Amino acid sequence: MNQKILKFLSSFLILLFSSNTLADNSFLPGIKKIINKGELVVSFTPQTTTLFTEVDKNQNITGIDVEIAELIAKELGVKLTITTTAPDWNGVISEVSNGRADLGISFLSITTTRSKSVLYTRPYVQIRQVLLFNNLSVAMQRKNGASLIKEMFTNKNGMTVGVFAGSSYVDFANHLFPGGKIKEYDTIEELVDSTLKRNIDAILVDESEVFHVLRKNPGIKVKVTEVALQDAPDLISIAVDPTNRDLLDFVNNVLQVRQINYTVHSAYSHTLEKQKEREANSTK
Repeated sequence: MNQKILKFLSSFLILLFSSNTLADNSFLPGIKKIINKGELVVSFTPQTTTLFTEVDKNQNITGIDVEIAELIAKELGVKLTITTTAPDWNGVISEVSNGRADLGISFLSITTTRSKSVLYTRPYVQIRQVLLFNNLSVAMQRKNGASLIKEMFTNKNGMTVGVFAGSSYVDFANHLFPGGKIKEYDTIEELVDSTLKRNIDAILVDESEVFHVLRKNPGIKVKVTEVALQDAPDLISIAVDPTNRDLLDFVNNVLQVRQINYTVHSAYSHTLEKQKEREANSTK
């Protein structure tokens, strides 16, 4: 081979190697870790969360939370790997804190307890905690002299509140009604059915769940009363590997630059738009 060509190729390879090394060195250590691995592992609970995480019978996940995970992986230039081995929301936190997942994105509420185990991004959803009461239960409490909501749950013959099992709402209920009776259920259907049958007297959930329930079953409005807790916001965030603050900063930047900040109503509008897009594409 011509010496000039060999010299050119040698110089080109040195330049290429140097450029790649420079590029690699320009990444923060935590980001380089993800890029070198070639994938972003995100833990999801296999439970449906209205508007944000929809899970079908084959454990396929769609919804806003998955869109956010896809966006972060795309910005990092790596593939997205979704794991659904966590049994519930607290299980997602456990997977992230133990290093089995880089992120947890599953409509996760920020709690002080969870903050001891994982890092949290800034909230991308802020909604209210809501009590959905059985009207007859409230009438019975008022007949017995209870007038304040807290009294209705903490007095001697107080009401029982239902919450999602393994969720932040177990902590929220214990904080709101210390010493009160709390019962855990796996699905919103079980919670609503138990409230209507007065197996429990009320449910404590986020307003997206109530929004969904009342849209799906408008007839139950004569049997239940919705009370939004104005001083108890539910901040929804992304859990991050506690050893990777560089990833935390990166995800925060993605949320800010892409202006990802939902309310229940904007999430509902977004979901409708996505549904229209899918229907339009299916007819092409």
